[in-house]
Amino acid sequence: MENMNVILKSFDGDPSEKTLLEAAFRDLPVHTCLSIANEPSVLPSLKAKDHRWMSAKNLRAGQYPDLDWNTIAPVDEELIEKMRHCEAQCLRMLERYAFPYDISFEKRKRQYLRHLKYWNHMLDRETIDLVLMNHVPHQCYDYVIYCLCKIKGIPTLYLDRALTTDSVFMVQDWKESSLEIRDRYKELNTRYRNSAEPVMLSENYEYLYSYYLQKQPIPWYKPKKNPDTYRGFFKKWCGRAVRLLFHNPAKLLAAVCSSEAWHRKLAEHRTFRLYEEHAKIPDLSVRYVYFPLHYQPEASTNPIAGAYTDQEIMVQLLASCLPPDIRIYVKEHPRQGERCRSEDFYHSLLGIPSVTFVPKDFDTYALTDRALFVASGVGTVIFEAMIRRKPAVMFGHYFYQYAPGVHPVRTKEDCQMAVDTILGNQAPFSERDVRLFLRAMDDCSTPSAGLPALSPHEKRSNAEKAELMGQMVARSIRALDKPKRPEHA
Repeated sequence: MENMNVILKSFDGDPSEKTLLEAAFRDLPVHTCLSIANEPSVLPSLKAKDHRWMSAKNLRAGQYPDLDWNTIAPVDEELIEKMRHCEAQCLRMLERYAFPYDISFEKRKRQYLRHLKYWNHMLDRETIDLVLMNHVPHQCYDYVIYCLCKIKGIPTLYLDRALTTDSVFMVQDWKESSLEIRDRYKELNTRYRNSAEPVMLSENYEYLYSYYLQKQPIPWYKPKKNPDTYRGFFKKWCGRAVRLLFHNPAKLLAAVCSSEAWHRKLAEHRTFRLYEEHAKIPDLSVRYVYFPLHYQPEASTNPIAGAYTDQEIMVQLLASCLPPDIRIYVKEHPRQGERCRSEDFYHSLLGIPSVTFVPKDFDTYALTDRALFVASGVGTVIFEAMIRRKPAVMFGHYFYQYAPGVHPVRTKEDCQMAVDTILGNQAPFSERDVRLFLRAMDDCSTPSAGLPALSPHEKRSNAEKAELMGQMVARSIRALDKPKRPEHA
C-alpha cells in the first residue's frame, strides 16, 4: 500500500489506545499524520515522516491560534450548499459546548464556517488519504471533516463501541452503520435456513445473552440515585453548592452573584418539577408503547438519529400512526440534566393525547416486557427489546436497524407500516433469529479495551484487546480502495 497521509482523532483516552494505533499502523506506511488529541504526550509512536499534534481542546472551541486566515483558501457557494446538511447538524452540536451560557446563532455560524474553511483547505493541502476517528463524529469540527471527506471521496473510518456487549465495530458511514454485521447476518440466515444445527455463540456472547434475558441487570446508564426529586429549590442545590465551595469557590461566588445563573437554575427546577408532577405510575395492563427518551446532548441523537434529533418529532409521528386506544409511556432518561430540556419540550409531549409520563426510576424492563413494542432513536432499549423478543420501532441510524424485530423509520409511511405490521403480528421473530444476529455481532466485532468486561469469561488483558483492535483497524484500512492520489515523496 502506498504511503498515506492520515488524520487521527481522539485516541487519547485510555492508554491502550496508543497500543491500538501502533498495532494498526505497524505495517502500514504513513507519510504525514495529523494527530488530534488533548495533549501531545499521548501521541502514538508511528513510522511517519511528519507527525504533527493538533489541540483537540482548541478545535472544540473553534479556535485556530496563530493562524493567518489569509493563507487559507476561501469557500464558495457550491461548497456551502453541498454542506447544508452538515451545517444544520453542526449548529446543533455546538449546544454541548454552550453550557452554562448560550452561544448566539451568529457565533455558532461563524465557528462552523471557520471549521469549514480550515478543513476544506487542509484536506487538500495535506492530500489526506484517510481519516480515522475513535468514535462517531459529533463535536462539530470532526463532523465537518467527516462530511468534507464524503464530498471529496476520502475514506473515513471510526470505531463504534457497543457497551452492551463490550464490543468494537468498524464503521465507514454512520447512516449505514456496520454493513459487515448486516451482511454476516444475511449469510448466517442463509446457512441456517433449512438446518436444525444449533446457533453457537462464544462464551462471552452466550453469557451476555443470558445476562440480558434473565437477570434484568441495572442499566449501565442509570445513576445510583435519582437527582430529581420533590425537594425544594435551595435544598436541592445546597449539596452541589457545598462541593463547589471546596473545589472552585470563585465559580460558586460568580454563580451566586449572577442573576443569569439564578434565572437558569430556577428555570431548570421548574422544568424538572413539571416532569415529576405529571409522571404517573403506569398501568401495565393496558395496551401501550414504551418510549424512553435519549440523554442529550449526545452522539446518539446528533448525528445518529439524523432528522429525529428533536425527540418530540418521533413521539408525534408515532402517535399519529397508532390507534387511539394505545397509550405511549414516555420515560425521561435517568441522567438527563437541564440541557436540551425545557418546559416547552415537556408541554409539547403532554399535548399529545396518548402520552403519559412515567417516573424516571420505574423499571425499564417491566415497561419493555409488557409493551406492545418499544420505540426509540438508537437507544439501548432497542437491543434489550430484541433480546427479549419484543418488536421495536427505530428512529435513527445504527446497526440495530438490521436486527430481527426492528423496524427502521425514515418516513411517515415507514412508521405506519411498522405499526401495522407489529400490531398485526405479521413479522414475528424467534429466539433463533436473535441468536443469529448476536452471532453476526460476535463474528464482526473485537473485544473492547479500556472498560471492565461484563462477561466473567473475558480473560484477555487490556493490552491484548488493544492489539486485537489494532489488527481490526489495519484490516479495515487495507480493505478500503487504494488512495487516488499518487505516492508521496
